[in-house]
Amino acid sequence: MREPAYNVFHLSAMLEHERAGQRELDVPEPYGGPWAVGALRDGELVGAIAAMRGTGGIYHIRSDEEALDDLAAVVVQKSKQGVLSLLSGHESQVGALLPRIDAAGVGPPDYCYFQTLQPHDLLLPHDVPGFHSPRIATPSDTVRLIDFYELGFYSLARLPSRAAWRNRLNEQFAYRTLYLIEDMQGRVAAAALSSAEAGGVAMLGGVATRAEYRGRGLSARCVGALCSHLFRNGMHTISLFYLEDNRAAGRVYEKLGFRDAGHWLLVPLGLGAAFAPLFNLRMQ
Repeated sequence: MREPAYNVFHLSAMLEHERAGQRELDVPEPYGGPWAVGALRDGELVGAIAAMRGTGGIYHIRSDEEALDDLAAVVVQKSKQGVLSLLSGHESQVGALLPRIDAAGVGPPDYCYFQTLQPHDLLLPHDVPGFHSPRIATPSDTVRLIDFYELGFYSLARLPSRAAWRNRLNEQFAYRTLYLIEDMQGRVAAAALSSAEAGGVAMLGGVATRAEYRGRGLSARCVGALCSHLFRNGMHTISLFYLEDNRAAGRVYEKLGFRDAGHWLLVPLGLGAAFAPLFNLRMQ
């Protein structure tokens, strides 16, 4: 909780794991379940690495070289064991680790712009003529959302089957939030979701619009409605990151009131580095 905007994936994963146990939901864990390792000095936690579904991130007291070395050894070990395939985190945290983890089979990192939004900065766009207003998605929308996401979108990870998409959406409905906009034929025209919610902060992702509807402001309308919902439900900071070459996304987020807050890194490791080109492991 020292810097929740940087640690929201860790915080959200802990809550998700707890709620999954309470609700006995069938959440697949191909990487053996969540895990975390801490670096301690004189009984104080000075650094930690945590992972869920093969994606991990670190948090450490800056300039603590000894803790960084310890965490780097864990990253190398876990990547070789096949339970850590991607590091995701703010450059101030992950960047200091990179020179220490060559043995983990590091692939080319993606440097993403990282931006944050406060409630008083949110600028909501108007409705778009010819489309329904944004609304929160429910399990009854699953089939249409699968049809939508299977179209394939720039900078979104591709899942291998409709069953995989169904599992992914079930988790979304259970733990996080998804907003969509429909066209007049009832198809999903645009969508945006939260990829983590905890500690009073949220991370956004999954922003996409059908090719024939781009340039009409649907993404901005959908993201704006999602942000408004999250603020009403207790979030005080909303963050997102996007690939540096996705300039169109940057323009949308800036118009909504998002402000630059450094860079976010996505670093493939081990098998993640080897197979990233095959599975398009690039996230928005």
